[in-house]
Amino acid sequence: MNNRNGELNKKAELLEIKFLEELGVDTLGRYTEVENHIGEMIDVLVGENDDLQDISECDMAGLKHDLEDKYNAISSAGYNLRNMKKVVDKMRNSDLKTTLISYIEDMKIDLS
Repeated sequence: MNNRNGELNKKAELLEIKFLEELGVDTLGRYTEVENHIGEMIDVLVGENDDLQDISECDMAGLKHDLEDKYNAISSAGYNLRNMKKVVDKMRNSDLKTTLISYIEDMKIDLS
């Protein structure tokens, strides 16, 4: 996990102290206990969730590429929906036209 010089630990410790104080717990002189508790929690969470480990630049590049592919696919689907709507708009009024327009509108909402 990217933990620049313990910044994450310190923020978590301060949040826990604030939480304990809000519950009425006297935290004076107990910072070491809070520090140890946060350390244990982070060790357990990181140990159980390997995906919280550092992401390499190669992995990040792959994720950015996948995101770009998905964005392009959504854009393409939106373009195809506009074309379908043009075709359906040219149809005579019918139950089928109403149903198709409804489906297209639902899909447009899902894509936005």
